[in-house]
Amino acid sequence: MELKLGKRLLKMRKLFTILLMSVTALCFAQKKDYKLLNTDEKGTKFYYSFDKQTKDGFFTWQKISYTEKYNPAQESLEFYVEFKCSNKTQSDQITINNWRGAKPEIYREKSPFIPVKKNYLTYPLFEKHCK
Repeated sequence: MELKLGKRLLKMRKLFTILLMSVTALCFAQKKDYKLLNTDEKGTKFYYSFDKQTKDGFFTWQKISYTEKYNPAQESLEFYVEFKCSNKTQSDQITINNWRGAKPEIYREKSPFIPVKKNYLTYPLFEKHCK
């Protein structure tokens, strides 16, 4: 009887762990609603997707989509970027290389904050999200 109870508890614990991991994965899965920022002369498209506001800034996903003609190996590059409103700087948090016909490479190394110049593609995001 005691053995059956132990096995049952073990099965319940495994089931609970699987359920918890599934719910956590669903909660952290982000739906990216990309908006077009620009298209260059080669057809490369630049997008961003707002993620969240912070006390002194905001986070976005940025995506660069390449045409196969000009970049046959790489489909796109995605960045998770933190922006600081007080000094108009940004820092890449996550970088994802999406290769054509291969698994993506994900880098989770935070880069130092760098200034965003007025002529830079993402500078208008400061005007939109810094209040």
